[in-house]
Amino acid sequence: VEIPKGFSEKIEKGQKASITIKIDNSNPKSSSAVGMLNGVISSYSNQIVQRRLLAKNIDPDIINPIQIEQKNVAPPQKETASFLAILIPAFLVIWVVNGGMNAAIDVTAGEKERKTLEPLLTTSASRISIITGKYLLVALMSTISGVCGIIGYVPTVLLLPKIMGNGNTQIKIDLSIEIVLLLLLSLVLTAIIFSALQVAIASYARSFKEGGTYLSPFSIIVLIPMFLTMYKLPNEIPKFYFAIPIMNSISVIKEFMYNTVNVEHFTTFLFSSIVYIIISIRFAASMFEN
Repeated sequence: VEIPKGFSEKIEKGQKASITIKIDNSNPKSSSAVGMLNGVISSYSNQIVQRRLLAKNIDPDIINPIQIEQKNVAPPQKETASFLAILIPAFLVIWVVNGGMNAAIDVTAGEKERKTLEPLLTTSASRISIITGKYLLVALMSTISGVCGIIGYVPTVLLLPKIMGNGNTQIKIDLSIEIVLLLLLSLVLTAIIFSALQVAIASYARSFKEGGTYLSPFSIIVLIPMFLTMYKLPNEIPKFYFAIPIMNSISVIKEFMYNTVNVEHFTTFLFSSIVYIIISIRFAASMFEN
């Protein structure tokens, strides 16, 4: 910051004075500092203007003809829904994907490593029944992970204002029984889709460690639709999102957080999920046919 000589004298005489701020646009800290300095200088400039007006017996409010008053008209339920709609759908899908990952690796590559898969395949049980049992186990673990995540997350949201010393914040969760049941259904469908895919991909691996390498990209892939829908309101989500894997789960759960059900969107999600489940199970069964 360069303040030229005679700066104070010009201010006292009612003249206009200048200040030079040198910045380095390649440095993020420099850009942040500029914003802070501009705020301080603007505040100081306003004080000077007020003093000059008072010296001429002019009310300083004359330069502020419009007064802005912000009034929050959103009820606590809607504010809470907006907050939860950003985090819950994304976290829910992540919990579901990661919750069954180790189980998917263990029932495929883990059994290969322990030499227990080959004897299982020689039994009279059909391949489709074997793969169905395996992916149902993985789906169960994924569903439990998602439910446990929600159970742990809700008390956190309710207690956070008190812990942070902001007890006046009103956080109210108002979800109907129907919405909760639809939320669980969406959770189960998402878990089944991912479980079948994880079992099929993990069956390529010959060891638990190799299976972890194959499935680790799932944790990154789910982040892409998460960021695409994170700050969208339910009425801003394109209809085709409800037919795309992962994105359809996040989108429909986001609507549920607002305690609303769009029949068209949920139907699209439901039928597309069933199609993906059938494709995933057939893909997983074909791996075990080999």
